[in-house]
Amino acid sequence: MSKATIIRGAAIIQGGEEVRADLLIEDTVIAAIGSKLDASGTSEVDATGCLLLPGIIDAHVQFGIHYRDTVASDNFESGSLAAAAISPFQPREHPPWMPWWRV
Repeated sequence: MSKATIIRGAAIIQGGEEVRADLLIEDTVIAAIGSKLDASGTSEVDATGCLLLPGIIDAHVQFGIHYRDTVASDNFESGSLAAAAISPFQPREHPPWMPWWRV
């Protein structure tokens, strides 16, 4: 038996555009994006007011970040290679020039 979930009402970033729609997930795969998707036999999540980035596993990474006496274990090269091995999406790195980057 498949497990299905509908995420309703989120602002979905799709193809560079923001659309307000529902997203259907079946067995961990995005099955449909649209309005008023059929909810029979699914669990529902109300995502009103939320931003949804389909396919993005971690939209916030920090490679080689320094924090007090520690440094993140991945640098930009090793972290990017690891991300590419599991996802077709590009990681979004915190830029090191931000004033709050080093604490």
